[in-house]
Amino acid sequence: MSVYVIDTAALVDLMNHFPPKRVRKALRRLCQRDQLRFPEGVFREIRRKSDKLKEIIVSLEKKFPAIHVKIGEQKSFQEQWVRIECSYGEVIRVGNRTYPGFWHSQSGRRSADAQLVAVAKVLNGVVVSSDRAVTLCCMLENVAHVGWAEFARQVELVERTLFDR
Repeated sequence: MSVYVIDTAALVDLMNHFPPKRVRKALRRLCQRDQLRFPEGVFREIRRKSDKLKEIIVSLEKKFPAIHVKIGEQKSFQEQWVRIECSYGEVIRVGNRTYPGFWHSQSGRRSADAQLVAVAKVLNGVVVSSDRAVTLCCMLENVAHVGWAEFARQVELVERTLFDR
């Protein structure tokens, strides 16, 4: 039973592709099974917006406070976060290639990307993100990773196809 650590962009993609009620129900199911976590950076990004996603996440946090991982409150999270942020912030090296690191994203140094990987690494969880820097970091750190589409399939957000009927 995996713990999913989801980034903001993946949540936005879910909300853009599926009805909000179905997304809320899927996330609630994961919370009830203690399979969902959001690092504090993701909460900060979500709270900046005033939309349906913010309402869903805030209501889930009230009922299931364990979903909000506060990096500074546990030494293991903080140590991994600092190490990963420093290692992959500027550039990410994979074999002979070099890619832009976390700090080159739209959020820059305020991004929650290193927090995602750190939390998943400590909890032996699965990062849910479609960001290339996060994907590469997960590969290098040996952390399980899925994109938002695979996550939607795993949590049964996707409707059955004609072939399944």
